[in-house]
Amino acid sequence: MAQLRVMVLLVHLRHLTLLLGEDISSLPQQVLIERIKALFSFLGEVGKVEIFDDTVQLHLREATPQKSAECAKLAERATKRAREGDYLRAIELLRRALQLSPSLPTLHRDLAMCLMELGQHAAAKDALIDALKLDATDAWSFVVLGNLYAKHEANPDQARRFYERALELKPGDAWALNGLASALAESGDQSGALLRFDEAIQSNPEFANAWLGKALLQLRSEQPRESAGTIRSLFAQAKMQDARSEPVFAEASKIFLAAESALAQSEESAAFKAVETYRRTVELDSGYPVEVSEDDLPSQTAGRAQMAWKHSRDRHLITSRRGLPPPFRDTLSHMNLLIFVLRPKPGDSDAIASSPPRPSPMNWPSAPSVRTFAGSKNRIPAPTRFSGSCGSWSKAYVRNFSTVRSTCSSSGGSTQSCRRSVPRR
Repeated sequence: MAQLRVMVLLVHLRHLTLLLGEDISSLPQQVLIERIKALFSFLGEVGKVEIFDDTVQLHLREATPQKSAECAKLAERATKRAREGDYLRAIELLRRALQLSPSLPTLHRDLAMCLMELGQHAAAKDALIDALKLDATDAWSFVVLGNLYAKHEANPDQARRFYERALELKPGDAWALNGLASALAESGDQSGALLRFDEAIQSNPEFANAWLGKALLQLRSEQPRESAGTIRSLFAQAKMQDARSEPVFAEASKIFLAAESALAQSEESAAFKAVETYRRTVELDSGYPVEVSEDDLPSQTAGRAQMAWKHSRDRHLITSRRGLPPPFRDTLSHMNLLIFVLRPKPGDSDAIASSPPRPSPMNWPSAPSVRTFAGSKNRIPAPTRFSGSCGSWSKAYVRNFSTVRSTCSSSGGSTQSCRRSVPRR
């Protein structure tokens, strides 16, 4: 007759209180024993239960060596399927493995991760709690459970308790710090959230999520300049770990656009003054007044610049497409004004035409910065053309944050480039 293999599982009541969100230690002993048996019923038949102060001892039937070996093979196949993205098959294999050896916490945790990938969050939460009932020292399961409570249970306070427990088990863990920062932000503790985001970044500067969370908090706190700077640091230091990192970098791009748009709006008055100052300079330099107007221009044409001497007029004419947002219109006017500076006037020699151009307002130390308006793709066509009789401006709005270039080309073959660098992913 085969000998019965029995294992003893030790569980602390304070640990169960954390998982359940309720204190069960004050229950009468027999009621408490029945409650504990129910909590561990996923293990099959639970034998004797003994309670010593805060410690509970559960006597469980241990899997045979044959079942353990078969369970290991199934778990290995499930891992391979999960890496291939076949989560349904991985879940099937893990559940078969759990029938053979239900007391392995790693199987419950792996099952939870696969369920999360399929959006089955309630089942994933149950699997994670089962994993933590078996192993109270698994910091990663606490982090994932905190994420579930924060994102899908709308319970930042409970999520915060799980993150804090994970940090007790693994101090300085960037994932736990990032989750705790997000929970604090949702609870209204912005200073505490920023502190935790900074700790996560210091712990692992290549961890993009912490940079992203900090930038989003800064943007929501009406700090667009700081938010844009944080996103620049993200692109400079963080790394794309795997395919799951792609949404993080995509969201960073959106936040950068939102921050730059907010800055453009807040600096609209300064930008307008800078353009007006530069317009007067161009008028003095060229000897012609500059008229700026709006009109219904062809599709894909945002603006047009016409020199006075090319069209036998007594003034230069800059026309922008009707309805452009003011920050973009100011930048458009700036670039068209630059055409008049770069192009030679009648009678200029070739030496003058090829001489270095005067600095643009973007580089003038005495003029406020004229920001490129980070417009929505639905409102501003990309690429946008600025056409003129001297040549044409074309500005490619590159959504992945490589270098944005504005290039003025003339029929004479001279080309001047004005480059503004933004974060490269």
